[in-house]
Amino acid sequence: MPAKSIQELVALARAKPGEIAYGTPGAGTTHHVIGEMFRLAANINIVHAPFQGEAPALTAAAGGHIPMVSVNASAVAPFAKSGKIRPLAVTTPERTEVLPDVPTMREAGYPEVESTNWSGLVVPSATPPSAISRLNAELVSALRSAQIQEKLKTYGMSPAPGTPEQFGALLQSEAARYAKVVTEAGIKAD
Repeated sequence: MPAKSIQELVALARAKPGEIAYGTPGAGTTHHVIGEMFRLAANINIVHAPFQGEAPALTAAAGGHIPMVSVNASAVAPFAKSGKIRPLAVTTPERTEVLPDVPTMREAGYPEVESTNWSGLVVPSATPPSAISRLNAELVSALRSAQIQEKLKTYGMSPAPGTPEQFGALLQSEAARYAKVVTEAGIKAD
Protein backbone atom coordinates (compact mmCIF):
# COMPACT_ATOMS: atom_id res chain seq x y z
CA MET A 1 0.00 0.00 0.00
CA PRO A 2 1.72 3.18 -1.14
CA ALA A 3 -0.54 5.55 0.84
CA LYS A 4 1.21 7.32 3.68
CA SER A 5 -1.86 9.18 4.96
CA ILE A 6 -5.64 8.85 5.03
CA GLN A 7 -5.87 11.55 2.35
CA GLU A 8 -3.53 9.54 0.07
CA LEU A 9 -5.54 6.39 0.78
CA VAL A 10 -8.79 8.12 -0.17
CA ALA A 11 -7.22 9.45 -3.39
CA LEU A 12 -5.93 5.98 -4.25
CA ALA A 13 -9.31 4.37 -3.52
CA ARG A 14 -11.03 6.92 -5.76
CA ALA A 15 -8.54 6.21 -8.54
CA LYS A 16 -9.08 2.43 -8.17
CA PRO A 17 -12.72 1.92 -7.14
CA GLY A 18 -13.46 -1.58 -5.87
CA GLU A 19 -9.80 -2.67 -6.08
CA ILE A 20 -8.67 -2.01 -2.51
CA ALA A 21 -9.68 -4.46 0.21
CA TYR A 22 -9.57 -3.96 3.95
CA GLY A 23 -9.31 -6.86 6.36
CA THR A 24 -11.08 -7.15 9.68
CA PRO A 25 -11.39 -9.82 12.37
CA GLY A 26 -14.68 -11.06 10.87
CA ALA A 27 -17.92 -9.92 9.29
CA GLY A 28 -20.27 -7.91 11.47
CA THR A 29 -17.55 -7.02 13.96
CA THR A 30 -16.95 -3.54 15.32
CA HIS A 31 -13.94 -3.27 13.01
CA HIS A 32 -16.12 -4.12 10.01
CA VAL A 33 -18.55 -1.37 11.04
CA ILE A 34 -15.63 1.07 11.42
CA GLY A 35 -14.36 0.15 7.95
CA GLU A 36 -17.80 0.82 6.52
CA MET A 37 -18.07 4.04 8.53
CA PHE A 38 -14.88 5.16 6.77
CA ARG A 39 -16.08 3.94 3.36
CA LEU A 40 -19.32 5.89 3.71
CA ALA A 41 -17.72 9.03 5.16
CA ALA A 42 -15.02 9.19 2.47
CA ASN A 43 -17.46 8.13 -0.27
CA ILE A 44 -15.04 5.52 -1.58
CA ASN A 45 -15.46 2.02 -2.96
CA ILE A 46 -13.30 -0.31 -0.85
CA VAL A 47 -14.06 -3.98 -0.31
CA HIS A 48 -14.43 -5.78 3.02
CA ALA A 49 -12.34 -8.94 3.50
CA PRO A 50 -13.25 -10.74 6.73
CA PHE A 51 -10.63 -12.88 8.47
CA GLN A 52 -11.02 -15.41 11.25
CA GLY A 53 -9.67 -13.07 13.91
CA GLU A 54 -7.33 -10.15 14.40
CA ALA A 55 -4.04 -12.10 14.21
CA PRO A 56 -4.74 -13.58 10.76
CA ALA A 57 -5.79 -10.14 9.43
CA LEU A 58 -2.62 -8.50 10.78
CA THR A 59 -0.42 -11.32 9.50
CA ALA A 60 -1.95 -10.99 6.03
CA ALA A 61 -1.36 -7.22 6.05
CA ALA A 62 2.22 -7.53 7.34
CA GLY A 63 2.89 -10.16 4.67
CA GLY A 64 1.52 -7.96 1.88
CA HIS A 65 -1.46 -10.21 1.15
CA ILE A 66 -4.03 -7.51 1.86
CA PRO A 67 -3.41 -3.76 1.54
CA MET A 68 -5.01 -2.59 4.79
CA VAL A 69 -6.75 -3.68 7.97
CA SER A 70 -9.06 -2.26 10.61
CA VAL A 71 -7.95 -3.72 13.96
CA ASN A 72 -7.08 -2.66 17.51
CA ALA A 73 -4.26 -0.14 17.88
CA SER A 74 -2.66 -2.22 20.64
CA ALA A 75 -2.39 -5.17 18.23
CA VAL A 76 -0.90 -2.99 15.48
CA ALA A 77 1.74 -1.35 17.69
CA PRO A 78 4.33 -4.18 17.55
CA PHE A 79 3.96 -4.43 13.75
CA ALA A 80 4.28 -0.66 13.43
CA LYS A 81 7.38 -0.54 15.63
CA SER A 82 9.03 -3.25 13.52
CA GLY A 83 8.13 -1.40 10.31
CA LYS A 84 5.95 -4.22 8.95
CA ILE A 85 2.78 -2.11 9.02
CA ARG A 86 2.31 1.64 8.51
CA PRO A 87 -0.56 2.91 10.65
CA LEU A 88 -2.44 5.76 8.95
CA ALA A 89 -4.93 6.78 11.65
CA VAL A 90 -6.64 5.75 14.85
CA THR A 91 -10.37 6.06 15.44
CA THR A 92 -10.09 7.22 19.05
CA PRO A 93 -11.05 10.82 19.93
CA GLU A 94 -7.44 11.51 20.99
CA ARG A 95 -4.16 10.00 19.86
CA THR A 96 -3.46 6.73 21.60
CA GLU A 97 -0.51 6.06 23.91
CA VAL A 98 0.43 2.88 22.04
CA LEU A 99 0.76 4.81 18.73
CA PRO A 100 1.35 8.42 19.82
CA ASP A 101 2.61 9.66 16.43
CA VAL A 102 -0.42 8.37 14.51
CA PRO A 103 -3.13 10.98 13.83
CA THR A 104 -6.78 10.46 14.66
CA MET A 105 -9.41 10.13 11.95
CA ARG A 106 -10.70 13.50 13.17
CA GLU A 107 -7.27 15.03 12.47
CA ALA A 108 -7.33 13.35 9.05
CA GLY A 109 -10.62 15.07 8.21
CA TYR A 110 -13.13 12.35 9.09
CA PRO A 111 -14.58 13.20 12.53
CA GLU A 112 -17.53 10.90 11.97
CA VAL A 113 -15.18 7.90 11.87
CA GLU A 114 -14.67 7.73 15.59
CA SER A 115 -14.82 4.61 17.68
CA THR A 116 -13.24 3.29 20.82
CA ASN A 117 -13.20 -0.10 22.43
CA TRP A 118 -15.04 0.16 25.68
CA SER A 119 -16.08 -2.27 28.33
CA GLY A 120 -18.73 -2.01 30.96
CA LEU A 121 -20.32 -4.03 33.67
CA VAL A 122 -24.00 -4.97 33.41
CA VAL A 123 -26.27 -6.72 35.88
CA PRO A 124 -29.76 -8.22 35.63
CA SER A 125 -32.50 -5.58 35.54
CA ALA A 126 -33.93 -6.89 38.82
CA THR A 127 -30.72 -6.04 40.72
CA PRO A 128 -31.55 -3.78 43.69
CA PRO A 129 -30.47 -0.13 43.23
CA SER A 130 -28.43 -0.29 46.46
CA ALA A 131 -26.38 -3.20 45.05
CA ILE A 132 -25.86 -1.32 41.77
CA SER A 133 -24.69 1.76 43.67
CA ARG A 134 -22.24 -0.23 45.76
CA LEU A 135 -20.90 -2.17 42.79
CA ASN A 136 -20.46 1.06 40.83
CA ALA A 137 -18.67 2.76 43.72
CA GLU A 138 -16.23 -0.15 44.05
CA LEU A 139 -15.61 -0.24 40.30
CA VAL A 140 -15.02 3.52 40.14
CA SER A 141 -12.61 3.25 43.08
CA ALA A 142 -10.69 0.45 41.38
CA LEU A 143 -10.51 2.28 38.05
CA ARG A 144 -9.11 5.36 39.80
CA SER A 145 -6.27 3.30 41.27
CA ALA A 146 -2.91 4.32 39.76
CA GLN A 147 -1.82 0.67 39.60
CA ILE A 148 -4.90 -0.40 37.64
CA GLN A 149 -4.69 2.65 35.36
CA GLU A 150 -1.05 1.83 34.52
CA LYS A 151 -1.91 -1.81 33.82
CA LEU A 152 -4.82 -0.86 31.55
CA LYS A 153 -2.60 1.61 29.65
CA THR A 154 -0.29 -1.27 28.70
CA TYR A 155 -3.25 -2.62 26.73
CA GLY A 156 -3.99 0.74 25.15
CA MET A 157 -6.96 1.31 27.43
CA SER A 158 -7.94 4.53 29.19
CA PRO A 159 -10.21 4.03 32.19
CA ALA A 160 -13.26 6.30 32.24
CA PRO A 161 -15.30 5.49 35.33
CA GLY A 162 -18.76 6.97 35.53
CA THR A 163 -22.30 6.45 36.73
CA PRO A 164 -24.74 3.72 35.69
CA GLU A 165 -26.80 6.44 34.00
CA GLN A 166 -23.80 7.62 31.96
CA PHE A 167 -23.07 4.06 30.86
CA GLY A 168 -26.73 3.53 29.92
CA ALA A 169 -26.66 6.69 27.79
CA LEU A 170 -23.44 5.51 26.12
CA LEU A 171 -25.03 2.14 25.30
CA GLN A 172 -28.04 3.85 23.73
CA SER A 173 -26.05 6.35 21.67
CA GLU A 174 -23.53 3.76 20.46
CA ALA A 175 -26.29 1.31 19.51
CA ALA A 176 -28.08 3.98 17.47
CA ARG A 177 -24.88 5.19 15.78
CA TYR A 178 -23.70 1.70 14.85
CA ALA A 179 -27.18 0.59 13.75
CA LYS A 180 -27.27 3.47 11.27
CA VAL A 181 -23.98 2.35 9.67
CA VAL A 182 -25.03 -1.31 9.70
CA THR A 183 -28.25 -0.42 7.89
CA GLU A 184 -26.65 1.99 5.38
CA ALA A 185 -23.84 -0.46 4.55
CA GLY A 186 -26.01 -3.60 4.61
CA ILE A 187 -23.66 -5.32 7.05
CA LYS A 188 -24.40 -8.93 7.95
CA ALA A 189 -22.70 -10.86 10.77
CA ASP A 190 -20.96 -14.22 10.29
